[in-house]
Amino acid sequence: MKLYGNKELGVIIHTYDSYNSLLYGIIFKICKNTSLAENILLETFHTYFKRNDVDLNNTRAFTDLLKLTIHIISDKTSQSKMSIANTILEAKRQKVA
Repeated sequence: MKLYGNKELGVIIHTYDSYNSLLYGIIFKICKNTSLAENILLETFHTYFKRNDVDLNNTRAFTDLLKLTIHIISDKTSQSKMSIANTILEAKRQKVA
């Protein structure tokens, strides 16, 4: 088990608070199942912080989390990564229009 200091724990909390709603919305838009969306979100953050040392200057956090989210959704739902990416882009286009 990895122990984090106060600064690192603060970064984890800040990262989760910053991106959880947005990622959940993306996940739910794709899988349309509340329970599955919550599980994917938790697995995304768990995997992200398990794989990466907490970087206090990580400006790529959202990009890394989004890529990881797409991979996990693909694994859990058997959807291709391309169809997931297309769903995300379509939702973005609808929001802009």
